[in-house]
Amino acid sequence: MTTRYEDIETTLRERGFRMTPQRLAIVRIIAEDVRHPTVDQVFETVHETFPTTSRATVYKTFELLKDIGELLEFEFSEGGNRYDAKRVGPHAHVLCDGCGRMEDLEIDAADGSLVAQANANSSFHVTRQRVEFYGLCAKCQVQESAAAG
Repeated sequence: MTTRYEDIETTLRERGFRMTPQRLAIVRIIAEDVRHPTVDQVFETVHETFPTTSRATVYKTFELLKDIGELLEFEFSEGGNRYDAKRVGPHAHVLCDGCGRMEDLEIDAADGSLVAQANANSSFHVTRQRVEFYGLCAKCQVQESAAAG
């Protein structure tokens, strides 16, 4: 069984895209990062190994991966956009109101049935969904309890 990184790398090679060490490092970071990182987080991580890498390289790699369907982008008004290359199919997320942590959430509503329900119950032709739940992660719950007590 191949890793998500290997799947993305294979897709890029098969489609004839240049495979620079910087691009491969960016792909590895986002394919293995469960945090749903921002561009800045990926830039900071790749910059440690490849100090000449520019933010533009990270942005261009993200755009390429989005264009070929290997990266999901989640737009947020606060804290910047977040990205997910681990799972690019429909799935739900849970986000912490305290620290901003974002995790994948395994629930049946992420299987596409919500799109079918939305199509059946509206005049829209729904083509995609975004399911998010908000609350406090375990760490922030402990901090909140400590501050209140």
